[in-house]
Amino acid sequence: MTEDSYFIVPETNIGAYYTWGCTPRLVRMVGASKAMEIIMTCAPISSQEAYRLNLANKVVPKGALMDATHEFVAKMSSKSPTCIRITKKLASGASLKGFGNMFIC
Repeated sequence: MTEDSYFIVPETNIGAYYTWGCTPRLVRMVGASKAMEIIMTCAPISSQEAYRLNLANKVVPKGALMDATHEFVAKMSSKSPTCIRITKKLASGASLKGFGNMFIC
């Protein structure tokens, strides 16, 4: 995110509910109380607060977003595509409730 951008969940303002997939993910990221506040108030969250809440990975100066994006993409594209794909799947799965709680007989 750039330092002058913000994060917002606008659904409640327009009479829609935050989806079944997004709500649990947001709860896991920021906790139930903060997730409810974000969803029910629709208040903009500054980039610094979004970073603090782990909703953003990085905050850069206003004019530096494209450079930061190109740098990130260059780092990822220099790695094994298979490793990147599997890591994405594992990380996404690991964020689900119950992941890793299975035992092997």
